Amino acid sequence: MTKNIYNKFGKDYHQQEKDPGKTFSKRFIVNPAMTFLIKDIVKNKKVLDLACGAGVFTRKLSSWGAKVVGLDISKTLIEIARNENSAIQFYIADAIKTPFKNSQFDIISSSLLVHYIKNIKLLFNEVSRMLKKRGLFIFSIRHPMTEVLKKIEINDKREYVLIPYFHNKKYTWNMLKRFETISYKCDLKKIMNSAVEDGIKGMEMVNYHHTFGNIINCLNDSGFVIERLLEPKPSKRSEKYNKKDYSRTSKYPSFCVIKARKI
Repeated sequence: MTKNIYNKFGKDYHQQEKDPGKTFSKRFIVNPAMTFLIKDIVKNKKVLDLACGAGVFTRKLSSWGAKVVGLDISKTLIEIARNENSAIQFYIADAIKTPFKNSQFDIISSSLLVHYIKNIKLLFNEVSRMLKKRGLFIFSIRHPMTEVLKKIEINDKREYVLIPYFHNKKYTWNMLKRFETISYKCDLKKIMNSAVEDGIKGMEMVNYHHTFGNIINCLNDSGFVIERLLEPKPSKRSEKYNKKDYSRTSKYPSFCVIKARKI
């Protein structure tokens, strides 16, 4: 499903990435945290940008001196990546079943992929297979708490409440409208959706909730130890691009970035 959606809406998605207000979280929360963990360690290293999309972050890795290749499941996004980054090699494949050799990479980076996969141990096993011993896996994922933190109306005021946390169920949201609905039932009557009507109808994404325990244990089972965990917040300068998103993500967790080492 993810493959088909990105193939259909890839050009629109890539175009939207150029607007700071519409890509607030990625531009001002996720990318700075990923950059902080990886920028100074990739020079002359063999790096895979896993789920690279249109190659925006792949290009940054290359500029920092990495011997980088990119891989994504979407033909549309890879075509854009190849057109905009002719010096970098890109592959079309599933992240769980890649064409690469055992122990091929020093570092694998992956931004906002993990929550698209229900059985993350399969992904972590494949990453471990591709990494050299002592190699690094640096990735971002939606914060487990943001998936269970929802807005409701209480006495005509908007408040945040927790809904069930211990599960691995799917939820859906619209990438280009930033519209989110939880796919499992909740007793709360007035969960409020943060819909923005300037997107493109139809880009409904399916993600899966993962608890911190599941993420950590699956990493351990696949031969990794966690060296660093970031829960980034936006910088003050980003407020001018989207005050609503700035206010929410400054107070509540939205994403986390993990640096794990293969042992």
